Amino acid sequence: ARSIARSLDRTSPVTAIAIGCSPISKISQIKIFREREEERAHRMGRAFVASSSTGPRAASVVGGGWAALGAAHNLTKAGFRVTVIDAAPETGGLAVEVGIKGFWSHYKHIESLLDDEIGLPVRDAYNAFSETAFYSARGLEVVAPVFRDRPRLPAPLGPLVYTLDRFTGLPLGDRLTAFPLTQSLLEFDLDEETYRAYDLVSFAMLCKTAKVSKKLYDTFLAPVLLALLFVPPEELSAAAALSVLKNYVLSHQPDFDVAWPKLPPSAVFKRWQARLEGLGCSFQSSTRVERVTVSGDVITGVDAVAASGEPRRVDSDVVVLATGAAALPK
Repeated sequence: ARSIARSLDRTSPVTAIAIGCSPISKISQIKIFREREEERAHRMGRAFVASSSTGPRAASVVGGGWAALGAAHNLTKAGFRVTVIDAAPETGGLAVEVGIKGFWSHYKHIESLLDDEIGLPVRDAYNAFSETAFYSARGLEVVAPVFRDRPRLPAPLGPLVYTLDRFTGLPLGDRLTAFPLTQSLLEFDLDEETYRAYDLVSFAMLCKTAKVSKKLYDTFLAPVLLALLFVPPEELSAAAALSVLKNYVLSHQPDFDVAWPKLPPSAVFKRWQARLEGLGCSFQSSTRVERVTVSGDVITGVDAVAASGEPRRVDSDVVVLATGAAALPK
């Protein structure tokens, strides 16, 4: 959301579509489509402001999870007149995405949001960081410690050393078959050409080529990637899987620590929604967006329909699509 606001702040009057997902997924795509006069505006040094001669510019945010309220929060603070449109009856995003309701150690913005912005101290809403258990179809496989409480070791030694005696049924010999992947982890993002080569191969095929044991693959690698990206490894490019393993499991020792909520996640979203409404943001729940409308190359708003079947129209200069990929075609 801050990226959107910064992009808007640097340009002439803008029409924008932002396509994104919630924070647990770790991969968001944001595309900004500017009016044709943008290049001329930059040459003239004209700055964009949220308020125009006719009043505040309007923004529609489609969705109701972390990404949607994050976008609405920053756009409202930037001076936009914001409407949040969500197909669900209440804000909060997908109930099945349990991991999103907790937060990872490096999501510092969650702490500042709760403490400083919406008046819900993080210590009241979330428990302390706790150990993380990994399960496969066989049952418990490993319990990772709270890495932030352990001495920091050079990557990737921390996660390897501190979980060495915590696997319940994965022999050391199977774990050592991951060693050939070390070269891939070191080289896959050295340059664009190498990254593209890894991007053309599935992670499952990379493991097969490297002779990673089936037991290691089935009981640890596949479940970890499924938990992080919600996609099985045979559908993931090797580049995407290696990026996640490098950044979340190996490079940054404490990043895998998670704090789980004390309160129902709805309590956080209700407090956040009330805060946004106090700042002038409006919410339309149980309302499904059917199309983003344009005139030429300029966004004009969204057409939506309420659960009752009533058609609704929201005129907008900016539209943020903060929904999951599965919802976009609908």
